[in-house]
Amino acid sequence: MASVTKLNTKETYSTWFENLHAERKSAEDARNISYNHRQLVKATQIETDVKTKYDQFEVNNHLSNRIWTVRQWRDELTKQLNHLKQKENHLKVVKNQIDEFMMKLNDSFDVNIECLTHLDHRRNGENIIDSVFEELNKEHDLLKELQMDLQQQIDEVFHLLVEMNDAAKPFYIDILDKNNAVQIDVDVYNLNEKSSNVWYKP
Repeated sequence: MASVTKLNTKETYSTWFENLHAERKSAEDARNISYNHRQLVKATQIETDVKTKYDQFEVNNHLSNRIWTVRQWRDELTKQLNHLKQKENHLKVVKNQIDEFMMKLNDSFDVNIECLTHLDHRRNGENIIDSVFEELNKEHDLLKELQMDLQQQIDEVFHLLVEMNDAAKPFYIDILDKNNAVQIDVDVYNLNEKSSNVWYKP
């Protein structure tokens, strides 16, 4: 006949209590570790927030200075470009005046040639030199010299206008680049933690 074994309630209770105590200790340790982690995360978040705001402040100061400097350079370039365009426009007016005078001079030269030709026909090939013929020849030489001088001035003015036009091109490019740079810096300056395209939200 089989015998019934009686449980040792003291040993069972002791083991159960020890297990419960160990579980409670383990839970407290886990809770403490979790608390420490939360505190560390919170401290890291605070440090990150402070550093982010400080970095943003520093960057905005730097951007503000750079925006002001680039705008100053842009305004100075615009001023110099306007001055160059004024000189170019004035030079164009002078060139037009020279061209008009050259046309009148050409008309006078044509009249002089006609007079000399007509006088030469009237002489019928005779080698007679009178005061009118001498004056017309002097006028012819003077008009020819004036034509050469004016043509040289027209050529010089034309080359100068070409050089001024070429000199203005880099001004336009620099001014456009500086406008783009200012716009980019202003956009970056206006960024903050509330901006939609900023990932970090403190």
